[in-house]
Amino acid sequence: MANTNAFLAMRAATYTAMRDEWVKHLDEGQSANAAHAMLFEAMNFGTHEGKWRAGPGAVVVETYVDDVALVLRAARAIDAQIICIGAWQANGLEHGQSFDEAGNVVGTPTYARNDALLLEAMPDLVTVDENGNELTRDRPTELYQNARLAGWEPRRYG
Repeated sequence: MANTNAFLAMRAATYTAMRDEWVKHLDEGQSANAAHAMLFEAMNFGTHEGKWRAGPGAVVVETYVDDVALVLRAARAIDAQIICIGAWQANGLEHGQSFDEAGNVVGTPTYARNDALLLEAMPDLVTVDENGNELTRDRPTELYQNARLAGWEPRRYG
């Protein structure tokens, strides 16, 4: 099981190019750009929310990976310009942090969290009636935990 819940931001064209190469790889067993295809597959391991919006021409992908640094190095190798805007561990702490013996959070996050971009990319808050009809749709005003894998603690945003 992957050990990091990461949010990766990139240009929409980058995401589309990688997805298209991945689909070719699946359909044809080969790809003109296997590095793009493999990076897309690595990023989307365990993705449950898929592609989030992140403003004009950009997307944020929420994914579960074993090694964020490996994904970012692979992205640099193909000039994909992917950045990590937040990464959390199963215990709810940001990647690079831990609990000391007294239960206090210690350490510095490995990846600089970009709260503004995370908030912009978060799904709308939607309420529905008992028949599933949409009643309201609002943009979130603060970061929230929209979903998580079973056994994972809620993300700590503080």
